[in-house]
Amino acid sequence: MRIFDWLNSAVRCVASLLMLVMTGLVLLEVVSRYALNRPLGATQELSVMCMVWIAMLGTATAVKSRSHVSITFLVNALPPLGRRVAGLVSNLVMLALFYLMVSYGWTVVVRGMRQTSTVTGIRHGYVALAIPVCGVLCILYPIDLMLFRCVRGGAVAPEPNEEPPHA
Repeated sequence: MRIFDWLNSAVRCVASLLMLVMTGLVLLEVVSRYALNRPLGATQELSVMCMVWIAMLGTATAVKSRSHVSITFLVNALPPLGRRVAGLVSNLVMLALFYLMVSYGWTVVVRGMRQTSTVTGIRHGYVALAIPVCGVLCILYPIDLMLFRCVRGGAVAPEPNEEPPHA
């Protein structure tokens, strides 16, 4: 198993664990609010924090599996060389956007470390850390695609009838 496949598996495991924690927190909140008539404030904040991390980690796995939204109508009409060039340009644009995500996300993290959550006392920077972490993962995956698939002679973009790989 290649390192990026292992990394993606680890990211998916972390997201799954966070989903389990979030589900448990929401269930605990429902039981405490409606059965015991004693709402817990911390469960709502913690479940929102989990949801932010789940969404960002899910974004990274979507980039890895190439299951993000794309419009392939024009690309599919191109000859094979044109598809490869379009795929390369697409990956380079993604890299630039993800770089901005990392750099501005880190600014949000630094600012968030000055603020704490009202109920749990957790610094907002730890929640915002999901942004640059996702950005780094999203940078690694297109680099893997461009370097290793190009070196092996494969396409940089999916072929017209090729389904995105789902692991």
